[in-house]
Amino acid sequence: MSTNLQFNTAIFIFTAVVIIIAFALLIAYIWRLNHRIKTLQTPRYGFLGKPLFPMFVVLLLTGSLLFVNYYNKQSQVTTTGAAKNVVFDINYKNVSQSGNNVTMKFDIEPKIEKLPWGGNDQNKFDIYWTLNGPENYQYLEVGKSYNKPSGFQISILSGAYTVKTKIVFEGKTYEYSEEIYVE
Repeated sequence: MSTNLQFNTAIFIFTAVVIIIAFALLIAYIWRLNHRIKTLQTPRYGFLGKPLFPMFVVLLLTGSLLFVNYYNKQSQVTTTGAAKNVVFDINYKNVSQSGNNVTMKFDIEPKIEKLPWGGNDQNKFDIYWTLNGPENYQYLEVGKSYNKPSGFQISILSGAYTVKTKIVFEGKTYEYSEEIYVE
């Protein structure tokens, strides 16, 4: 942060010096023309009757602004990190059954670089469950981590279900879908 501030200060000082020099040259040029007029000398003009000095000043100021703009863009730092290898194990099991109703337990264990939950409690996951089948169910788990793992139980009807999960981790969304049969 301090390097960027020092760099911007240096650019500001350089631009200020260039502008002061340009104004000094302009004042010297005007003074010189006034001296020539007072001594009855005809002033010389530049290319095709146009004075070159004002065009030079405009080009110098434009060049300075382009220079400052270019180096301001160069000073922006972007950092990128290596992508983490994230894999999810979706687990479900039949806990109990009462007629057509089956109590199922669902959970997910994410593995980051082959470590369950990344090996620490700092990794937070939001998990959105959708079960589509004879009946539709939705369940949301927010802020799941190593010490607060995923898992819920639900009583559903027997039949074929599509279990869809959306897992949000570090701003990325991972989607999985699996067909199961509950009996």
